[in-house]
Amino acid sequence: MEFTPDILKQVKPDDVERIKGPYTAPRFTFIYKDDYFPFREHKFYWIIIKKDKSEEFVDQRFASLIPYRTGAKTFYGRYISGSNNLKREIYLKPTQVVVTESMRENGIFKRYFAHYLFDTESTIFEIIKQNFEVQSDFYQKVSLDWTLVGSRETVKMKNEQALDKADGKLTGMSYFLDPLEFYREEISREEQVTGYLARLKSATESSTSIDKKSARRKIRRKLETASKGKKKKSTSTESSPGGLGGAY
Repeated sequence: MEFTPDILKQVKPDDVERIKGPYTAPRFTFIYKDDYFPFREHKFYWIIIKKDKSEEFVDQRFASLIPYRTGAKTFYGRYISGSNNLKREIYLKPTQVVVTESMRENGIFKRYFAHYLFDTESTIFEIIKQNFEVQSDFYQKVSLDWTLVGSRETVKMKNEQALDKADGKLTGMSYFLDPLEFYREEISREEQVTGYLARLKSATESSTSIDKKSARRKIRRKLETASKGKKKKSTSTESSPGGLGGAY
């Protein structure tokens, strides 16, 4: 059995999440809201679940019914009745951190993680600060301080300690992250100077080598030019008529 078109027109789609039914009413389950007259057993009723998670019971004429006993309500309906300030559940979205130079200058920054309670795979994901601060009953959440600056051993140790502490609130955090994630190896002032001098020496040697090769090429070209000039002069002398006349 379904609602007639006229009755369905009374349902506001913007307010309704879904309609469940029809169900057969047990004895002494409902009374009518307008006159408190008992709703007969074996009659059909529907449950209208609204977007604010409230529930409304109606018969096939869309007349409102009031549960006469708590068994008429669904499990979620009983949960709603026990909540005085229920809000629609917010679903958190994962995010990916981008470390900026400003964050590196501070040396440490806050990270936030969550786990959906009904996720059977126990997936942990990172979230933004705003989502961490939102009241959410269906998530476990934890925050931690993430170290970026220091020696490799110090950064690794501090981040491992932060992960172990977070694991106390959210199981699985201990091995969820690489403790050296976002770490950049530090270079001392002495190492920087040494590296600069090594690069300068390499550039100087390369330049000197290029200059020597260039000088050798110039000398070779001069010798080749001089050699060609001598050959031309010799050829010109041998072919001249006056050269033979002097011998007689």
